Amino acid sequence: GRVAYVTMGLPVFIMLILLIRALTLPGASDGIHEYIGKWDWKVLVKQPEIWSAAVSQIFFSVGVAFGVMTAFGSHCERNAPAFENAFIIAVSNSAFSIVSGFCLFAIVGYLSLLEGQFRIYSGPAFLFGAYPAALSTIPGGLHWVRMLFLSMIMIGLDSAFALVEGVASLIEDSQYGNAVPSKAVLVAVICTLGFFGGLVYTTDAGLIFLDTIDFYVNFAVLFLGFCKAISAGWVYGMGKQMEKLGYSVVYGYFGATFGSILFASMVWFGVKGNTFWLGLLSLILIYGAGVKYCHSIMKTLVDEEKGIDMKFLVEELTMGNVLELRKELQSSVGYMPWIWAFLMKHVIPQVLLILFFNLFFSKSAHGNLDFGNYNDYEVWPYQVLGVSCALLVFLTVFIGMAYSKLFNVFMKTPEAEEKDSDWVDVDVELTDKDAGGDYVNMADIDQPNGQSVEERKENPLDDSSGDVYVNVEHDDDSPVLA
Repeated sequence: GRVAYVTMGLPVFIMLILLIRALTLPGASDGIHEYIGKWDWKVLVKQPEIWSAAVSQIFFSVGVAFGVMTAFGSHCERNAPAFENAFIIAVSNSAFSIVSGFCLFAIVGYLSLLEGQFRIYSGPAFLFGAYPAALSTIPGGLHWVRMLFLSMIMIGLDSAFALVEGVASLIEDSQYGNAVPSKAVLVAVICTLGFFGGLVYTTDAGLIFLDTIDFYVNFAVLFLGFCKAISAGWVYGMGKQMEKLGYSVVYGYFGATFGSILFASMVWFGVKGNTFWLGLLSLILIYGAGVKYCHSIMKTLVDEEKGIDMKFLVEELTMGNVLELRKELQSSVGYMPWIWAFLMKHVIPQVLLILFFNLFFSKSAHGNLDFGNYNDYEVWPYQVLGVSCALLVFLTVFIGMAYSKLFNVFMKTPEAEEKDSDWVDVDVELTDKDAGGDYVNMADIDQPNGQSVEERKENPLDDSSGDVYVNVEHDDDSPVLA
């Protein structure tokens, strides 16, 4: 609601004030130099898990794979520009992060000047320790610290709003949504459950629990992102593709694409030594063999008399289903660029799968897999809780794949869909017009809920244009003008 203008706008305003103040502190230039003046590209090769952690952070920051964007999108008007909105959200999020980086490193430079050495801080130790400690040393320090924590509280509220809305929208749109007394009651129940679930983070071991869960959530986020991308780019419309190309071609191309990436990932991240070229070679050979197999079968499907040539078959196999999805989406969310369809088919799911295995095979300082041994925390309760959270997400997805009807509970019944529709049935007396058709005076029609058409235009159910849709049934086949 409107409170988001404050909870989101105020942190931006405070951040800009803190940025200006931080840049005027002694030593700030040293911190900024460390931020954008030094580039150690070797870290991206020596510590490849950084890529996976960075993508997971972006997912969390934007709300991708958490159901947040789906929930917010469901409240948008029909034909709202989804591509434009997504672009603005992504750019705004990254811009805020980059500008915040200048503020943080300016503070780090100032703090390093006080301590006599440059140290890199991260995580809670910086946010709740070094950062406020540095602000407390400048004139009016107490007020600067208050501004910092007010900003963090506002940002925390925004995150809570988003996560709660994701769950609330799912329940409201389910078969049992009408059983909820009110949105306030539903939100209160969700927040109460979240409160009790978060009590573990208030214990003496709270930061360890937080660090552990934060690490294992990365697996869940990457996995869910992969599932969403592969559903849009590959699973959607697969049945129609099989009707045109056959099971062997469709499944063969699917297996060649992801089988090659799966094997190459095992080589890249699971085998010791410099295995980049070996993994790349295996990827090319497996993918090439699969494509060759598909091509040989498609040759038998060519029929020039029916207008079915190899170009048509290749386009159908490589882009047919996702372009059909793009066409369907454009009918309700506006313009979707062709490059979106290409990325969803040939880039995003493949990259996310690589990043997932990249993170899975990351190793600790002692050479053990981080999965199950993260930060050498004790197995019980830290590793068990973290691994259980990740496995619960995996299991939920696999159950949905094996028995999708189990999740029909989260869909509305046909009766509920019809009840929520903007289409209404009315009984009217039709008046002949010069055109030979029938005419309905919309102003004379009363809606089933007691609203007049004019009132309905001022407060429509879903359609912001104020349009009212009416089914008019009569015996004769002459056209009806409503």
